[in-house]
Order: sequence, then structure tokens, then C-alpha cells
Amino acid sequence: MKSIFLRRLLALVMLQAAWGLAQAVPLTYTFDLGVAGNGSFTIKSNATAPQVDALELSAFAWDIAGVGAFDLADLSVFSFSRWSPLHGLQPNGNGLLSLGLLLKTNTRSSTGVACAICIVAAQVASPGVDNQRAAARVVVRALGSPCGSGACRPLTPRLGVVPEPASLSLAALAVAIVPWLGRLRRRV
Repeated sequence: MKSIFLRRLLALVMLQAAWGLAQAVPLTYTFDLGVAGNGSFTIKSNATAPQVDALELSAFAWDIAGVGAFDLADLSVFSFSRWSPLHGLQPNGNGLLSLGLLLKTNTRSSTGVACAICIVAAQVASPGVDNQRAAARVVVRALGSPCGSGACRPLTPRLGVVPEPASLSLAALAVAIVPWLGRLRRRV
């Protein structure tokens, strides 16, 4: 009887430790702007702002076809509205989220191309949600820009979320514990 109690206690401690890791992992979102490129950003695990700005990010990437890639050091302004560490994504009245960013003037891409003006203003649907009102205005003024001299058009932006490694660990732990708990049940 004491052995069963200790095994269950051990399983509970392991599950709580894994759950604590899941809560402390930063959340990574991906964005797809069609011809204007794609990228990702990672919100810090300790982010608290209702509107995520550049200081709340631990990583950022934007790869523009024909221009190159940009990272967190190239970011001047970033805004991702209505996000809460407790409730996650909170869409506006239209069911959309705002995503805005501006790169530093004349920052250079991974290929050495200077971006005179690179700006995104988008209303995107939550990951896994289809909303026909999602739209973006993107201007990329750089050599090789897929936008030419004006704004990139037409754009239907998409937002995704990258599964947390800790969530995957929790799933693996659950798969590993279920057979073990089954054996315990048969013994009792």
C-alpha cells in the first residue's frame, strides 16, 4: 500500500514539474504576409503588457523574398494588441488581432540589402480561425522588393502559433504514465 502511494506521489510531482515548465515557456507566433514575406516572433514568458511591444519579445524574424531576412536587432517598433499571459489572444470586435511593425530606417538584411522603409500594418485572424476581413498593408522599399515602389497587394495575412516544447513534453509524459498507471490499477 505504501509503495502505491509513493508511486502516485512521484507521478503527481513529475506532472506538476512538467506543468510548471509549460507555463514558463515563451510563446512563438508565425505570420505569413504572402508576397511580402513571412516570419515569427516570440513573446517572453514573463511578458505582462496588454499590448505586446518590442521590449516584450525575445525573438523576431521577417524574411522578405528578394530582400533577405531581418531579426530583433533590426526592429524599431512592434505592436501586437490584446494579448494577456492569463487569457492569451483577445480579438477585437471584428474577431481580429492587430499586428504592426516597423524596421529601423536603412537597416540591412541578411543579404546586405538596405531597407529604406519596411512597415507592416495588419489585422489578422487568430490561429486556426478563418476571417475574411483579415487584411494587411505592407510597404517594402528596398532593392529587390516584391512590392515594387508601392504597397504590397493583394495580401491576406495569416497568423499561426508554434507548439510549446513543454506542451509536447507534457503529452509525452502523459503517454508514458498511462501504461504505468494501468499496471498499478491491475495490481490493486
